[in-house]
Amino acid sequence: MECLQALYPMILKQHSICVKEIKFNS
Repeated sequence: MECLQALYPMILKQHSICVKEIKFNS
């Protein structure tokens, strides 16, 4: 769930890797 929450506020660079994984998965 942390990854999804990080997607909305892209300000969290800490979860940038998580966002990349989700985009790659989509």
